[in-house]
Amino acid sequence: MIEVRGEEWRKGHPGVEAEPPSALIVGVRLGTDILFRLRLLTTATTEGQLEAARRYIERYVHRRGG
Repeated sequence: MIEVRGEEWRKGHPGVEAEPPSALIVGVRLGTDILFRLRLLTTATTEGQLEAARRYIERYVHRRGG
């Protein structure tokens, strides 16, 4: 990761979405239906690298209980 930034909190489901060319938006539940959201800026230079990073981070989020 190059940088982590806070994003606006929202309602929704935990998970990770790719935002090309190199960002991931991570939503983690804070014990309610509100998601704490982070933007992770990665070193990904291709769609495949970004998708691999998204899957890896998403597995971690779901293991931790979202």
